Amino acid sequence: MKTNELISNLTKNLKPVQQIHNQNKSFFFLLSIVIFFSILLIFFLSDRFQFLHMPINKNELGILILLFLFSLFYFIQISTPTNSVLFYSLPILALSYFSFLVYRFFFPANSFIEYEYHGCFKDFLLFYSSFFILNLIILLRRFTTEILKASIISGFLETSASSICLLILCPYEDAKHLIEYHFTVMLIGILISTIMKYYSLKFYFRKKLSFY
Repeated sequence: MKTNELISNLTKNLKPVQQIHNQNKSFFFLLSIVIFFSILLIFFLSDRFQFLHMPINKNELGILILLFLFSLFYFIQISTPTNSVLFYSLPILALSYFSFLVYRFFFPANSFIEYEYHGCFKDFLLFYSSFFILNLIILLRRFTTEILKASIISGFLETSASSICLLILCPYEDAKHLIEYHFTVMLIGILISTIMKYYSLKFYFRKKLSFY
């Protein structure tokens, strides 16, 4: 077989290489999607914005926002093929959030409960599931080479976004409540996301590669 024929046979079934996305555009595009879905879900869960709460303890809210933005930045980086990132700041920020809660647990302050609310777990699960599916779709399309890192970062992204939304809905700012029903669920969410995404991506990419 001639060289030209061999090359032709080997390349005729190949698909065009996907263009690497502009990371700045990807960051703001994904940010806008997360904000849109967050507002949409909050709209329905708060009975058309009738039951909203502005957190009094801005330190915790600020740390969660930083955790979300850093997670989003690392997520865009790691979801680009051949990229690798160090994400030590994510567990450090999560630990800082927990530290503020522990401090308030031992030094509590009086807080006013604006309305009754008992949907922490249910609403967190709704936000978390929505962001989980969104991130999984993105990772499946991007073909990341760092599956474990992408899965962990994705878990931080989903849980931080969900926690911010939950703080806006939940009027209970008692540290004990936040540790038990917010932070603990956040840790469980990161663990579940990491495990599920890691094996889902591994199975999907292995199957896709074996096809070729």
